[in-house]
Amino acid sequence: MVRKDIEKQKAIALRQQGKTYGEILSEIPVSKSTLSLWLRDVGLAKKQSQLLTTKKHDAQKKGALARKLQRLSKTADIFAHSKSELGSLTERDLFILGLALYWAEGSKEKEVRPGSGIKFANSDAIMVHLFAKWLTLFAGVPKQQLSVDLYVHKNHSHRLNTIKVFWESQLGLPIAHVYYKRHNPKTRRQNSGEGYYGLVVLMARSSSHIVRRLAGLVKALEEQK
Repeated sequence: MVRKDIEKQKAIALRQQGKTYGEILSEIPVSKSTLSLWLRDVGLAKKQSQLLTTKKHDAQKKGALARKLQRLSKTADIFAHSKSELGSLTERDLFILGLALYWAEGSKEKEVRPGSGIKFANSDAIMVHLFAKWLTLFAGVPKQQLSVDLYVHKNHSHRLNTIKVFWESQLGLPIAHVYYKRHNPKTRRQNSGEGYYGLVVLMARSSSHIVRRLAGLVKALEEQK
């Protein structure tokens, strides 16, 4: 009994110093329920209370960092496995990939608007670069016939030079025209920070023969279902 009283007084003293339950239990081998019972009426001075709050926040940050590092490690493992699973793309793979991109994102010739060129709109620089390369390699469109228009939200006009440099360096093509999109404050846009680079429309002044050849290839893809 005397020993328990000594441990209780020591626990109270440690708590009044701003120690956490975990820190106290590391020094006094009792159950957490017993410790809670001993300390339920122990008041803390403002300084000790602030110290406990700081320790709690530090523990939360440490836990969050550990979870983040674990998530990054798992993601890296998944990416490495996925890359190995995919393997190297053949020329036919790249051809089908570019054709699928055109099918999904490219403009198509309409009966009411025959002779229209190829347009491909996207905000993903890698995807646009891949499609531009595909047009020259597989669709037979000379690079000098490619042009790029840029669409940017009005509230990013102060970053226009940065945005233009980004796209021109990614695509290796100059920006032909810039169009501003009116800012709508009611729109809940997620990509509104410094990582926002607008949207580009890649255009190819190609012959009607190339446009109709692509339409035929897309039709052939549709029939594969």
